[in-house]
Amino acid sequence: MHKLHKRISKELENIDYSMEDNLIELIYKNKKCSVMLNEYHPFRPPKVYVNGICIKYRRSILTNRIKTKYLKQYKKCVCCDYFLCENRWSPAVTIIKILNEHNEFVENVKKIINLVLLEKTKLPNEVVNYIVEYL
Repeated sequence: MHKLHKRISKELENIDYSMEDNLIELIYKNKKCSVMLNEYHPFRPPKVYVNGICIKYRRSILTNRIKTKYLKQYKKCVCCDYFLCENRWSPAVTIIKILNEHNEFVENVKKIINLVLLEKTKLPNEVVNYIVEYL
């Protein structure tokens, strides 16, 4: 456990965090993040929660239209091309890399939703942008 604490303190050296047992809590980019390390860490990905919601990249989290546009736009599968996928996980992946990747994913999904709304509605761009910012 000592090596794990040492690794985490190095990963998060410039970030205010707390760690109790295998649970790390921190505020990152104004979001409350919790990282639950498993007994196999760093050789298997942790469970990560942002604002209480578990990050899971699964095909079922997006509609087919949004998934298709996402894949076309970003050339990434919504479940296979992210660090938390067991097939892509590496011990070199840090907590900050996971959180940054998640922030990027959320922003990209918002952009795709914006495109879909613009295609399907006659709403002004300002209204669509307001809706997407709420998501």
